[in-house]
Amino acid sequence: MSRFFLALDIGTQDRVRIKNWCLNTLAKQKIIKNFKAIPKNNYHITLAFLGSLTKQQYNFLVAQSSLISQQFIVPITNNSSDRVLTLDQLAWFKKPKVLYLTTCLPPRWLTTLAQHLTSTTIKLAIPMDDTPYIPHVSLYRKANQLVSEPSNINIRIHIKSFSLYLSKPSDDGVVYSAVKTWQI
Repeated sequence: MSRFFLALDIGTQDRVRIKNWCLNTLAKQKIIKNFKAIPKNNYHITLAFLGSLTKQQYNFLVAQSSLISQQFIVPITNNSSDRVLTLDQLAWFKKPKVLYLTTCLPPRWLTTLAQHLTSTTIKLAIPMDDTPYIPHVSLYRKANQLVSEPSNINIRIHIKSFSLYLSKPSDDGVVYSAVKTWQI
């Protein structure tokens, strides 16, 4: 079954930097060997999980996302430094067993984008999780505990777009494909 989600796109150079940080910093901790690394090509920052979409929901979501990008995001991010996101904290989702990087201070453009996209999904009657939004990059699955947090995490990534992604299972694991992209 195909499932959709909206996410910030992470550029190739930033994905490589995140992966290298994992290899150089986290791989030294023995417990990591029991975790399943997420491929760098799947790195993204989820804005909203959508699940299955009808054709009508898909079309409405694409139209609304285009409006949101033009009306709310582009004016906020005219200064390119506003589109930098600093990943500065290692954290763990206990129930799904995911180790991730997050930011202590999400920028205004990110919280604005997430709020407007969440409002759109509510209009589409797509059930949303009640947990607070935590912008993050998932690094490892099957992480049964939080590892010791390295000091001085400071990975700056540059965000230029967000996309509607399709999640499809494959023989090598889940593959995420952008089906529509909006510049910010």
